Amino acid sequence: MEDTGKLLDEDLVQEQEEEANHLEEELMVVPDHDAIDPESGNDYIKPRSAFTPWPHVFNLANCIVGVSVLAMPFVFQQCGILLATIMIALSSVLTKYTCHFLAKAASVTRLNPKELCFSKHSYEALALTALGPTGRRIIELCLLCFLVSSIVAFLVVIGPTGRRIIELCLLCFLVSSIVAFLVILEALPSLWDGKWSIHVVWWRPEGFLTCIPIVFMGLACQVQLFCVIDCIHDSLVSRVDAVVSGAINFCSALYAGVGLFGYVAFFSRNLHGDVLIELESSFFTQLLKLAFLLSVAVSIPLMMFPARSALFNLLLRPSNCELPVSHAMQYSTFHVLTFVILLFNMIIALLIPNVEFILGLTGASIGSLVSIVIPSILYLAVAKNKTHYTVFYAKVCLIAGLFIWCASTWATLHVDRTVHVAEKPMPKDGPIDKPAIQSLQKLEAEVLDANLNISA
Repeated sequence: MEDTGKLLDEDLVQEQEEEANHLEEELMVVPDHDAIDPESGNDYIKPRSAFTPWPHVFNLANCIVGVSVLAMPFVFQQCGILLATIMIALSSVLTKYTCHFLAKAASVTRLNPKELCFSKHSYEALALTALGPTGRRIIELCLLCFLVSSIVAFLVVIGPTGRRIIELCLLCFLVSSIVAFLVILEALPSLWDGKWSIHVVWWRPEGFLTCIPIVFMGLACQVQLFCVIDCIHDSLVSRVDAVVSGAINFCSALYAGVGLFGYVAFFSRNLHGDVLIELESSFFTQLLKLAFLLSVAVSIPLMMFPARSALFNLLLRPSNCELPVSHAMQYSTFHVLTFVILLFNMIIALLIPNVEFILGLTGASIGSLVSIVIPSILYLAVAKNKTHYTVFYAKVCLIAGLFIWCASTWATLHVDRTVHVAEKPMPKDGPIDKPAIQSLQKLEAEVLDANLNISA
């Protein structure tokens, strides 16, 4: 009887296991290597579902690519080809890690063991959870300064030179691709000639401190990361990392290509922060400048919305609300804040008409705080497993961000800006100017021969 009872118990256990396996197959839930998260300590099972990162990759890449692409040839000339390439790679690694810190911090603060994805989150709400009301206000002020500085850079580029988000993405990608293609065409004669390899600079560490914030500012996407997280279905940390990695790799390749070929094309000139002014004047280049101007002009409202919301939450937030709000803004307040922000940006853009200085100072001062220092601090504040290796990486990123914040800000403020400021576009070596240049060269040769004859 005992043996029969044991057999019945074993059959019952086997039936229960088969039912559990069948239910698991129906729910399409299988345990994987991420079922137990070593960083947060949460024990849960993730759903297996189809995920295509490419729409989100191009959406995030559209947020990343901006006026910094025009300054890449200037960076390559100031730092050298090898050092500039290393700087782009270093900035891409730092950006990937800091975005992972933000995504993981959002997961730890908004995800309990029984949930499977993020709820809606924001930079300010994460700061409130991790650092409290005082930390939230400090980060709101940093975000406001960062967004305002970005708008100033847009206005500086507009000076000299749709309704659906997918249309905006196509416009920005099309213009950026045309700029890269045109720069490559300009570089082909120099590449074929071969003289560029003798005259270009390969390693120039003197420009590292002033140019590393420009490169990092060009790859920064931490402010827009939470919008991408909200758009991803079942926004697991691994999926967010895949989207960020794809977007950063694409933008890094674009920046490296534009910087290298732009430097090779114009290695004999003193480059500035806007490579468009170096292109030969033609109908096609004028259309290209107009297209880039339109893409930048359309991007300004996208930066104005979070800047206006940050200013409202910083100064006029309702006293009974701690989380960031924007729906409580009245129409009069909306127009006044918009006018104040645009007026301030216009004044700054007129006083400092220098793209590389704006990008360098913004990236060194407030950009390093928003993009490196603050994400590392937020992750260190909410991380449950203090012995995990990502905590060590967060500390390394924090030290690197503080170094860029101090050293690069000092170097940018003390650099001689008169050398790199383009007051107006220089005349190009077109067909009209060649006879005049040849006559001047001939006159110079005749004067030299006369001096030699006199001395003889």
